[in-house]
Formats: sequence, structure tokens, C-alpha cells
Amino acid sequence: MRPRIVFTLALASQLGCALFGLEHLRPTSRNPDKQGRPYAGQACGDVLFPLDVRASNDAKESDDLRHAALLAICRRERTTTSSGHEEEQEPRFYTPRDRKLHQQFDDRRPDPALAALIVMSCREEHCQMLEGRANSDDPMNVEGHFAAVGMRALYADFVNEDALRKRLTGLGLDADAVKAFVGIFQASAKQARDEVAALSEPQRAFVYDGPRSTALDRQAYYKKHAKSYAALDALVRKIEQRAEKPDQLALQLRSLRSEYAATCKTTCIHDLFYLEVTRRLVLLHVAQQDPLGVVAEADLLDDAESSHLPFSTALAQAQHEREKAASMARERHGKAEKSGLEGATKSAVVGEAAPLWISHDAVWDGIGTPSYRELVDAKAVHSLSDEIKSVKRSGTQAVVSFTVKKHEVEEPYACRRTNRVQRIQSDGTLDYEEHCKYRTKVVTEQPPPPVTVPAEEAGGLRPGELIQLWTTKDQARVGHVSRDGKLVQWRADRFAAK
Repeated sequence: MRPRIVFTLALASQLGCALFGLEHLRPTSRNPDKQGRPYAGQACGDVLFPLDVRASNDAKESDDLRHAALLAICRRERTTTSSGHEEEQEPRFYTPRDRKLHQQFDDRRPDPALAALIVMSCREEHCQMLEGRANSDDPMNVEGHFAAVGMRALYADFVNEDALRKRLTGLGLDADAVKAFVGIFQASAKQARDEVAALSEPQRAFVYDGPRSTALDRQAYYKKHAKSYAALDALVRKIEQRAEKPDQLALQLRSLRSEYAATCKTTCIHDLFYLEVTRRLVLLHVAQQDPLGVVAEADLLDDAESSHLPFSTALAQAQHEREKAASMARERHGKAEKSGLEGATKSAVVGEAAPLWISHDAVWDGIGTPSYRELVDAKAVHSLSDEIKSVKRSGTQAVVSFTVKKHEVEEPYACRRTNRVQRIQSDGTLDYEEHCKYRTKVVTEQPPPPVTVPAEEAGGLRPGELIQLWTTKDQARVGHVSRDGKLVQWRADRFAAK
């Protein structure tokens, strides 16, 4: 009987696996990783479930660069089950990919690991040019996946391999993991550069040369103002360490910003450094839950001209400008061809921009400006605008009073009603036309009550200037000041009118 029992149990085991869908527990063969990921170190267990665990619904979102780096290199064990299905190890985490990583990238302090991940994390449908080329061989077309090609090549330029190895080691990757990561990066960077080189000159100019020019301009700016940024970074460390009282740190940030403004020939409130200091001031006021401080400073960041502070947004804005120029050139090109123009005459009509057709997804989106006002209760903060009559300074404060406004109006008198009906109201009442005489009358408009502002913000205020202030029940801050329609002051900083 014993052999029969063994046979029965074995048969039941096989049937049970098939009936209850457990065949994945009995792999019949092991297959190589489809993506060719080479690393199989112990650390892979931190980011991958075991092969016999089906837990994709349990995967969590993670912004941890170490997780992203390991997922980029860790070999996925794969198996073919007895029923012929292929299964692969599932990740414990979902990490950001190309476009989201792009929005996180800080080009002033470039993280080589983040840049390398952008180069490496390209989805096939975005990066393979062959599919797009099959649809269109037109060298004047810029398909959506060309953007990924150009951006990968651009980010490859940000990576110094020695710095990358050091960064990966700092993330806790062992020597084999670092070697695997750098190897994949090198292959991905070469592929990106080869693909860019294969593009037509107009295509390459749009997806790579243009963004690279924007990036180089920003790098040159950072280098020119390196001392100012070093001073800012030192202040930020103080803020993070809470080394001094918030009011003192805010004063130092404003002083640093004013030092920069003093070097500007005209208004420079939209310069990168000025905007970055302002952003740091806003964050400091948010931490202190100071609604007046947040609103007064964040007003500049809300300005559309200030949105280029993040690298991703600066690239997107520059690309959209190039896109507009290409669209206009394409329109002129079509008109020139219809008119039978050729040679130099046609080139003169079309202009310097290439008449490209650009797909709607050929530009990677930038990151939007956060709504800092929503982080505080700003209901009690209001805006006030009026003309300055006088400024009286006393100690740390200054009182700003406003001009009494007088204007002329035409006042009717000696009015006589006629018998001509002018209109009939909804209730049936008749309104009759009147004939009046008119005389000029001077009307006096009383100004708002005087406002007290910090003396540091009032040093340059002049009578006759139009001032905008942010006020609460008992406090006020200078917003911006103009004369003859031209900006002459923002917060405490004076500028020569453009």
C-alpha cells in the first residue's frame, strides 16, 4: 500500500497546484533579465519581492534615490511556469521616471545620480527613434519621442563619472553595484548621443542644442555670482540649524538680496539669484506662519516672469519660444512656396528659424510655482494702492500718508422733464427724457488712513510715487512702487526706472 499512497499524494500535489493556480511555485526553468540588469547583490532584496511572491499591489511610491538606483541595476529573476507563463520579480517600490526626475533636478547643484537616472530611465516608446522614423522620414518633423532623446543627451552632459561613483557610494551602494550602475549609464549616454547625432540639423537644434544653450547660460550665471550664492548657502545652513532667531535670519536674507540689487543697473527682480533669495524668505515666513511676510514676498514668485527659477521650467519656456518661432517660420514658408518664391528671396521671407513641425509632446513640462499663500491663513492680508503724499521716518518705522485726490465731474442742473418717454421699467413705470444744463464741479476724494511700514522699506520712497502695500489690521509691508508707470522699488530695493 505504501507505494500507492506515495503515488496518490504526488498526483494530488500536481493536480492541486494546477487547480489552485499555484504553479508559479514550481518553476520549470529560469530566464535571464529582459533588460540586461547585471547586479544581483544582497541589496536587491531591499527593492524587489522574492520571485514566488506576487505583491504588485503592495508596492509603494518612493522618492529615495537609493531605491531608484537599485531598481535600475538589480537583476529581475524570471521563470517560466509549468503552464507556460513567464513571471518576473516584482518591485517593492515605484520610483519617479524621466520627466518627474527632470522636474526635481537642480542645475545649480546638479546631482550626478539623479542626472544619470534620467539618462537611464528612458521608456522605449519615448526613446526609440526607429518607430517614429517609420512614421515620418521628414527631417523637419520633431516627434514627441525626440524630446526624450535630446533630454537624455543633455543630462548626460551633467554627469562627471568620478562624482557619480562618489555619490553612489554615499547612497550606500557597494562596489559591484556602483560598477553596474556606471556601466549602464555609460551605455545609455552613448546611445543618447548617437541618437542625437542621427537627427537632422534642425531636429537636433530643437531637442538638444537649444536646451543645452539654456543650460550653459544658467551655468555661466551661477559661476558669475558664485560668491553671492555661497553667502546664500551659508545662510540656508543657519536656517536649517536654527542657529539664530528667525527675524535675524530674515533680515540677513533681505540684506543679501539688497546687496545684489544694488549692483543692478535697472530692475533685476526676475534674476535667478534675486528670486532664489526671495523663495528662501518665503519658506522662512511659512515656517514661522507669518501670513503678511509670506504674501509680501510670494507676490514676486507668483509673477509669470518669475516662473523660470526651476531648471525644468526654464527649459520648457525656452523651448516653447522656439516652438512659436518654428510655427511662424512654417507659416511663412508655406506662403513663400505658394507665391513661387525661391532662393535668397524665399529665405529672407522665412527668416532664420527653421520651419519645423513640432509634435505637442515634444517639450517636457516644467514644474509649476507652489501656491505658498495656501500654506498660511492669509485672509486678513489685503492689498492697498495709492499715491504717496509724505513719508515721515522715526526710528525703525516710517509713516506713509496718501494724497488727497481731486477730480472734475460734470454736474447737471436746471433739469427739465420732457414728454418724450425714454424707457419703460419692468414694473411699467415710465421714465421721461430730461434736458439739463451742465457745470464743472471739483470732487474731493479722501485718502486711506496713513500706514506704518518698517523704516528699511521706506528709505527711498518719494512723494508722488504710486505705492502698493500689503496690510493687516496693525501692520503693513511695501510691495512695489512705481513712478510714471515704471517700477522703481520692490520691497526695500530701489531700482533705476527702465
